[in-house]
Amino acid sequence: MHFPIRRQLLVLGLRVLDAWALLASFAVAGLIANGSISWAYLLGALDQIVSTRYVVLAFILGWIWPVLFDMLELYDSKRLMGKAQQSAEIVRATVLATSVLMFIAPWLIPRDLSWALFGLFWAISTTVLLLLRSAIGLFLRSARLKGYNQRHVLFVGANDRSVSLIKEDRARPEVGYVVAGVVDDLDAPGWALMPEGVKHLGKLDDFPRIIENEIVDEVVVCLPIRSYYEETRMVVAKCEEQGVPVRMHGHLFDMPVRIRGVDLSRASRNPMLLGTSSSPRRDELAKRLLDIAVAAVLLVVMSPVFVIAAIAVRLDSPGPILFRQERRGLNKRTFHMLKFRSMYVDAEARLAEVAHLNTAGGPSFKVKNDPRITRVGKWLRRFSVDELPQLVNVLKGEMSLVGPRPLFAWEYDRIAEPWVKRRGSVKPGLTGLWQVSGRSNLPFDRRIELDLEYIDTWSFALDIEILARTVPAVLLGRGAV
Repeated sequence: MHFPIRRQLLVLGLRVLDAWALLASFAVAGLIANGSISWAYLLGALDQIVSTRYVVLAFILGWIWPVLFDMLELYDSKRLMGKAQQSAEIVRATVLATSVLMFIAPWLIPRDLSWALFGLFWAISTTVLLLLRSAIGLFLRSARLKGYNQRHVLFVGANDRSVSLIKEDRARPEVGYVVAGVVDDLDAPGWALMPEGVKHLGKLDDFPRIIENEIVDEVVVCLPIRSYYEETRMVVAKCEEQGVPVRMHGHLFDMPVRIRGVDLSRASRNPMLLGTSSSPRRDELAKRLLDIAVAAVLLVVMSPVFVIAAIAVRLDSPGPILFRQERRGLNKRTFHMLKFRSMYVDAEARLAEVAHLNTAGGPSFKVKNDPRITRVGKWLRRFSVDELPQLVNVLKGEMSLVGPRPLFAWEYDRIAEPWVKRRGSVKPGLTGLWQVSGRSNLPFDRRIELDLEYIDTWSFALDIEILARTVPAVLLGRGAV
């Protein structure tokens, strides 16, 4: 399944916190169980803890415990789960953690073990984990109420099922689900019960157009499968084409269903939904960490280049140093991409003068020897220095180091083939597969083929390869306009 980077970072943080919390609980339980706590006793205990056996035990438990917690689904999304159920899950997890400790510890530290130690460990670890989860939950709920970490959900089908889910989302804004709208015919029975303010985005026949153009992070299908089988199949196919996760109401089937990517237990945002996604991503956390690390280092290392470029732009022609362009990003969200200004300030007004010189083909726009480019701009573009400010976009999470180049809104709207718009199912990149395969020398259709090939075959190793190939391509100025 495809999960946002923020979710993966949260899970990684929880794993680390849980491991440290459990190890600390074991240490505190040992100190309490073995006598009064004094400075002399603490120093003696510290000498024991750093011994080889304790280090090995800590390593084993620190690795095993998060794995077991993952098996117990402790790191699954808890947006819609009640506090009582979350607490029950934590108690179950700490019982298992204590059982594992009781099995492993005697093999490494046969002395100083007692039932009191294990009982104290369970009580302390349970309390600590409950407090940690409560604090994290409070922080996440507060962030979502302020508009962060939200997901735009599109409902297909206006009936009692969708009305119930929409009311649930409306009643609990802290879970972070924003209703993008509902797609169904206007004579559908659910419109009379629909909460006020829910958008009617179109009929079922309009779904292909809607999914191609609206900001949608997730689609929930609430149509009765038996009577709307063809419509449901169309919705799933279009979501797969666009790389948008689609969920189906779990009570709509009388028998088990096998659909590509279905995960009956974990994909759902609540127990009543089954999940499918056409764009599995396994190493996205590593990709995001690579983005942050490389972008931060390059911003520091390339700072002299930034200063020189800024001075050159300012001296060459009047106007701002940086140029902000509105582009389409992940799932059609708009953002402002940063560049060093390489054109005269009246470039947009002079677009009609050079429109007939377009050599890009398709909806894209490229002009060789564009007269609107400044003298300094030609050098900035040749070595891609004008793109360096986009490292800030990478740090902000609006772009990635590697991915399809972000399109203008008007370029995106001019794309005739729906499957091409699947480029928007991943973050746009600073460089990509077609940039290292010919840069601007490639025709538009070939660029699109390479973008989709990247999406379908993506791996962390592929990103490393593309980054490595980007360096000589930029230094040699191959294919630059």
